[in-house]
Amino acid sequence: MDTIVSEIKRAVAFYQEKNKDEKVEVLLLSGGTARLPGMVVYLAQAVGIEIQLGNPWVGLRRDERFAVLDAEGPVFCVAVGLALR
Repeated sequence: MDTIVSEIKRAVAFYQEKNKDEKVEVLLLSGGTARLPGMVVYLAQAVGIEIQLGNPWVGLRRDERFAVLDAEGPVFCVAVGLALR
């Protein structure tokens, strides 16, 4: 986990170096690992930035039959993003 935390910090530092007028306030976590118990809290404490689970369903109209996928949102972030292109 130390490697992941250091890479996140490095990416945030790089972004802020290139965008001095903007501050990273929230990071979105996606993928299957995002759903591991305690992952969001651990990363938020380790990185020092608020972490939220990515939810690709926000702003999309869906049939209520697909509500069963709500809990699986972080897993579908890439697929939904590509489908919206």
